[in-house]
Amino acid sequence: MNIVLDEYTRLHVMQLQPTQRDILSRNRHKTGYNVFQSCFYHDWNMLSAEEKKVVLISTNIHSVLGYDDEDSVVSDPPITGGDQARLCGKCWRQASLLLKDAWNDRAAVINQLPVIGSFTEVPEVVERRGQDGICLSMTLEYDRFVRFINGALKKKNESFNESVKMKTFGKESFCLQTQIFRSMFLNHLLKLTFFGHKNSKLNLNETVYKTSNCCVVHIASYERMIELFTINEVCAFVYVGEDAKYTCGGKVVLKHRVTNKQAIGYVMSEDNRTNKMSVQLESGLTVSLKKPTFGEQEDGTWGFGWDDINDDEQYNIMQYWPIRFKLLKSGFIHMTLNKFKLRLTNNNQNIILL
Repeated sequence: MNIVLDEYTRLHVMQLQPTQRDILSRNRHKTGYNVFQSCFYHDWNMLSAEEKKVVLISTNIHSVLGYDDEDSVVSDPPITGGDQARLCGKCWRQASLLLKDAWNDRAAVINQLPVIGSFTEVPEVVERRGQDGICLSMTLEYDRFVRFINGALKKKNESFNESVKMKTFGKESFCLQTQIFRSMFLNHLLKLTFFGHKNSKLNLNETVYKTSNCCVVHIASYERMIELFTINEVCAFVYVGEDAKYTCGGKVVLKHRVTNKQAIGYVMSEDNRTNKMSVQLESGLTVSLKKPTFGEQEDGTWGFGWDDINDDEQYNIMQYWPIRFKLLKSGFIHMTLNKFKLRLTNNNQNIILL
């Protein structure tokens, strides 16, 4: 019996044995639709190309007009993953409540399977070492993290082709432009140290998107990065060179309200009480600006609050790039950084654009 061609009965669903994929998976929060989808995709791949064509036409996923006769030089339309997903969703919606209950019951059975390949208790040898062993492990992981980030800060700006320049973090799609993008696996204990349990160390406005598998974080300022990522006086996002510090922060493009001249600045600090941020320009001038707000529009764009600008503010924000982190359930972290150099001169720090 094939789920695509014939509707499963409740008895048949409950008699299905867990697959190797079900056993090896660490997801024990499956829904009935998740299990149905897995079986559907397996059975779909067992069909021949001709059988798939018949199913897609009969369910109006494809139009019969898209298929020409055998003598035509025009090829048949491709069968895409989107077609497969649409058909799967359609079959699920057309299933009876009794059958959906059967898939939910099967999901409950799979969710009760033991999670193999994971630690259920601290190994005895680790427990004997206690905190010393844990601290050593975290120190080695943090050292690897520092070297990875420092390498990104020191490296010259990279050139990307257009497809690589576009990134999507949550609801926001953006072009990297002069930002640098990095991706790595982040040790879970380090993640807890940086962001806290359930991201408790973050301010409310710093978590901009969250699902069960992904969390997107925006950090505005250089000082906030130091606050979050400094361990025992070492910050991964600051590399001290011979003549300057390489670091990062939020980046803005400003336009003077009188002269219309544009300037580039970096966000050095922020005040959540006043909703203001301190921006330093390449000229050394420091200006105070209202923080942009994210997500006011459904398309995930930024609001710059031009209508609320005070008369004493000389600049309008035209563009803004925070430091972005995408934290994945798998343990991987994606990030985009706006790097710059800080050079100390006469007890003042001047920004050097990179």
